[in-house]
Amino acid sequence: MNFTIFRGYDVEVKRNKHPFRPAYSKLLSVRSLVGDKPLVCLTATATNDVRTFLKTKLNMNPCSEVIVSPHKENIKYMVVPGGHPGQDIERNFKWLLERLQEEKSAMDKTLIFFRQTKNIIALYEWLVKELGQRGKPMQERSVEMYHLKTSDTVKKDITSHFMKDSNLRVVLCSTSFSMGINLRDVKLVVHYGPASDTDSYIQETGRAGRQDHTRCHAVIIRHKYALNSKNISEDMKKFVKSKSCRRQLLMSPYVDEEVLSVKPAHRCCDCCSCECDTCDEDSCPVTISLGSDEEDDSSSSNSSSDSDSDIEVFKRKPVLVLSDSD
Repeated sequence: MNFTIFRGYDVEVKRNKHPFRPAYSKLLSVRSLVGDKPLVCLTATATNDVRTFLKTKLNMNPCSEVIVSPHKENIKYMVVPGGHPGQDIERNFKWLLERLQEEKSAMDKTLIFFRQTKNIIALYEWLVKELGQRGKPMQERSVEMYHLKTSDTVKKDITSHFMKDSNLRVVLCSTSFSMGINLRDVKLVVHYGPASDTDSYIQETGRAGRQDHTRCHAVIIRHKYALNSKNISEDMKKFVKSKSCRRQLLMSPYVDEEVLSVKPAHRCCDCCSCECDTCDEDSCPVTISLGSDEEDDSSSSNSSSDSDSDIEVFKRKPVLVLSDSD
């Protein structure tokens, strides 16, 4: 019997309509040599369309499916406006500096994903200077950066410190930090500009909300030119621009049952908060003062050139996930 398991993000190349590992296309050749043997397909954050695509390409109809929903009711989804991605990066992250200065080691653990490595470096240099942490050992710093060019030794040290109770509260990172790391106490995930697609976004925001009783936030800073990149999918753009429930729009393609907005509405998303008839006890942890600037995604910019999200090859260790099956 064919057997498929759909879980987590496990895609290396996403250039065409559906994410699909090139190696998968060669599996049928191997199967023709070994005969009619059981075949297990492991993939992740797969929409209904992607699952159908994979089963067709691998000739796995009919098959048994084990599907784990990526829906986490304790994550609130939000989009906030920001200024120019390069020129205003300090203003866009003034809130972060203030929280680090005021809350220190009591600040909630936070991940901030960037599309370009140069923005990671620029923000890191500014933060360590303002916090007076330049030149200090890692165990005394509250912020670190993690990207493609970070050495393996430093990556291991950052991961180790961030996974335990330490002074490290914020990691400025590329998509590489979302792969194969089991974090259980992240409460805030920020994207400086949207992820490339909803698959990636669900995977990256899934670093938060691992504990069901903990209220968490996933915030996209929609800076100027944020949606200009040619590598951002239409589904991701619709999510950012949505005026209706973001949760329903994000999760509906991944589950067969209807996705309901979380109640009370101010715990669901920023769009639902506008219609909430109770007090807003889940206010946005990211506050940016734009001054006279306004959002503008219409002009061209260099932000279409992404960093790790385009060039990094990910290797992940499989993780056993238990779920009810049909």
